[in-house]
Amino acid sequence: MRQFIALFVIAAVLVVGGSIFYYVKTHRAYTVPSSGMEPTILQGEGIIVGPYSYDNSGPQRGAVVVIQHGPENLFMVKRVIAISGDTIEAHQAHVFVNGREISEPYIQHLNRNSTVPFMNDFGPIKVGKGSLFVMGDNRDVAYDSRQPAFGLVPTSELRGKVLSIGSSAVFGRIGKKVH
Repeated sequence: MRQFIALFVIAAVLVVGGSIFYYVKTHRAYTVPSSGMEPTILQGEGIIVGPYSYDNSGPQRGAVVVIQHGPENLFMVKRVIAISGDTIEAHQAHVFVNGREISEPYIQHLNRNSTVPFMNDFGPIKVGKGSLFVMGDNRDVAYDSRQPAFGLVPTSELRGKVLSIGSSAVFGRIGKKVH
């Protein structure tokens, strides 16, 4: 009986240890310092990212991703709005991809009457091969592909898909899947 218990304990330790090792190797954690993705991801929340999510295929429209972009190579969280081959434009804060208005129940507008022209009206912009058009969910404050200085994001700058909320000061958000 002792041998059986010892074997069981060893097997359990190997399974738990292997699971932890696998999780650590296949997931990354980031803290989000800005409010650009609110209400989907709140400022200060920790997120869990699958860095290998796009090894075999690119992201789909609507995916929330981590990119490493710009001259400072900053890590940023954005939502993919348009992919290679798409044409995107916006009129009065309504976004159209390939001529059709897209449904965006996840966005937040705090100041829709922005005096910055490209925040609510832009395009049409053709997304080239190997590029993405990304936007933050908090549309009135997000720094994203609408700004000429930010531009399109090469898919080589993708660092993974946001999977869930890992830490939060708001009760009930930890473990929440990110869509």
